Amino acid sequence: TPAALARVVALFLEKDRAARYQCAADLALDLEVALAETPVVAAPSPETRRHFTWLLGALLVLGVALVASALLWRRPQRSYWKLPAAAPKRVLRHTGFIFDAAISPDGSQFVYVDSQGKELYLQALGGGEPRKLTSDEFRKEWPRFSPNGNRLIFGRAGPQKMGLYVLDLPAGIPRLQVEDATKGEWSPDGGRLAFIRPSTKEALVADAEGRGPRSLGPAPDNRLAGVSWAPDGSRLALAHQGKLYIVSADGSSRHPLPGVEEALHAVFTPDGSFLLVHKGTGLASHLYQV
Repeated sequence: TPAALARVVALFLEKDRAARYQCAADLALDLEVALAETPVVAAPSPETRRHFTWLLGALLVLGVALVASALLWRRPQRSYWKLPAAAPKRVLRHTGFIFDAAISPDGSQFVYVDSQGKELYLQALGGGEPRKLTSDEFRKEWPRFSPNGNRLIFGRAGPQKMGLYVLDLPAGIPRLQVEDATKGEWSPDGGRLAFIRPSTKEALVADAEGRGPRSLGPAPDNRLAGVSWAPDGSRLALAHQGKLYIVSADGSSRHPLPGVEEALHAVFTPDGSFLLVHKGTGLASHLYQV
């Protein structure tokens, strides 16, 4: 191999990405120089010319691939988060509405509030009969599983105020966790609890037992709205007066997401890159990806 051409090949073999060719134009120029510097001892045979043509073509193709990969590497990889390609499946056999359903962390079961808004039921996603978890006739809302799936937290209307209650699965007795609170949701690591305080119209974050709460600012003003943790536990999504905000878990920052109107609630996708937003009014509400 001529020395000039060997230098071209050597650049392709550099371990440092920055030391390789950065564009096809540089490669073409070096190939021209290599051809000009290659001494002609004798007229090459047709077979030699054919081999050189193949080598030149291979180098050009490799150069184009290098440039394309560099462009793809530098361009932000952004696509849509997609749900698994499966048709919707009915999991409840009885008629009537249900409220505030939530799926367990392992995806095996779900909890919901009955059509009267008073009792909690637990059912396997694979089917079967639902199991009644409460029987006190007080209004319930917003049941959520703990990260390890062995507890539920939910809002329950008492004689005077709404409070957060915790229930151990599979068959515990509800106990009061936080007074004057609803729409509780544990952080992904289970170490903190975010909730809404109805009396002060605030969203708060406390420890896992509800102690030492600190304010995240104004709370959502719609029944469907609440707080939702990012997968890494560093921030939360908060819908307030139709706007959608990303709030740091320590309450130090609060940023609105531009272009989002009529937001009722939002949850992070599992990779934390997107939000699934319930927005709209009445029968015109839909799920959007932001």
